[in-house]
Amino acid sequence: MVNKLMPELPEVETIRRDLQQLKGIKIIDVKVIAARVCRNITPEKLAIRIKNKIISDIYRRGKALVFVLSDKKFLTVQLGMTGQLLVKSKQKNVEYDKAAKVVFKLSNAKNLIYNDQRMFGRICAVDKLEGIDYFAALGVEPLGEQFNVKYISEHVARRSIPVKVLLMDQKFVAGIGNIYASEILFEAGIDPRKRSSLLDAKQISAIVKASKRILKESIKNRGTTFRDYRDASGSKGRFAEKLKVYGREGLPCIKCKTLINNIVQAQRSTFYCPKCQI
Repeated sequence: MVNKLMPELPEVETIRRDLQQLKGIKIIDVKVIAARVCRNITPEKLAIRIKNKIISDIYRRGKALVFVLSDKKFLTVQLGMTGQLLVKSKQKNVEYDKAAKVVFKLSNAKNLIYNDQRMFGRICAVDKLEGIDYFAALGVEPLGEQFNVKYISEHVARRSIPVKVLLMDQKFVAGIGNIYASEILFEAGIDPRKRSSLLDAKQISAIVKASKRILKESIKNRGTTFRDYRDASGSKGRFAEKLKVYGREGLPCIKCKTLINNIVQAQRSTFYCPKCQI
């Protein structure tokens, strides 16, 4: 079984909402503990770019966070597998967690700490988001109006890849990963191995509805924590207890009692009910 769990749209959106408290706050200083997480920029240049800048806004694009700074430039954070953004009160002689890789010292007597045990995440400061390959290639947002039956129909006509793999393609739709693709297809009643080009209008409509409902429900429950994900206060998400197929291999389907199956697609574990999903 292949599991490479990382924060998906609901987890990153939860963190974004938590971080709204930082709007209007100035970044006083930056301490880079591990230069490796700074991508395409040195720690020194990162500090120059963002020091004494006010955080004007924070939004999410796909699985990434974008801090809009007072000079109209951007600080971007991609959490990767083990990345965390935690807001903590400043303390004299504070000893940061061993996982801390970057500490942003703020004007509100707090620190924004970027933890990343395995250092697969990336932090960058840019003039334009299009300068980062990830943002330049992203597809539509699944919670936006553009993710609809017409959009999917136009994109699947000549796509022979399995529908589960398509949902995880960030160039097609931004922010859906392994966990939620499995859950969406279970709710839609679609076999994850089904060729995308063979989806009919009813199935496409079911995917749109399931995507929006499940992602919103996970955000409401502050995301899914299996291992590393934490919100900005360091708390775990609660959606794991509501998962219907993901991680339930060998357990009975909640609908028909057939045992949940697990296969590998695109180097990721796919969980599904062989009876309910056709």
